[in-house]
Amino acid sequence: MPEGRLGIISIDKQKRLYFSFDEPYQSEIIKRVAARRRVRFTATQLAELDKMPFLFMDVRQLPWYLSLSLLKRNNITLLGIPSRLDNDVDDQLAECIAAAQSALHDKNGLYPFFSIRADANLEFHEVQRVFTLLQKHNVNRINLATIMEEKDSALLF
Repeated sequence: MPEGRLGIISIDKQKRLYFSFDEPYQSEIIKRVAARRRVRFTATQLAELDKMPFLFMDVRQLPWYLSLSLLKRNNITLLGIPSRLDNDVDDQLAECIAAAQSALHDKNGLYPFFSIRADANLEFHEVQRVFTLLQKHNVNRINLATIMEEKDSALLF
């Protein structure tokens, strides 16, 4: 996988979805998804957004989340990205994939690579749904990694 072009979609054992992308694109991708939903950030929130290791919630909640202190953020339950995976209604994961493709292509004419990281105990059809979503966006080369989670928390990147 070429550095600077890798998106990771993670699925935890509760079937929650998370999205991360190599820098410097991740915050740009999140901003594009947020803009589609008319979400605006303050300068302080944008600085905090740049520090996020991955997207783990509905982008509409990010301004509220980014305004919290670090202590309060640590007590927030990560709900994952809203995604229907079977249709395009409120599918923020699909929007992240499309935003990643357009951000990379706009800046350097390249396309991203994607990897799926899934809890090893998930049934294959849960992972297959993400494969299908990626294929809808013309992503056909996908890495798959399975991970055993130790706790009931999001997969660490």
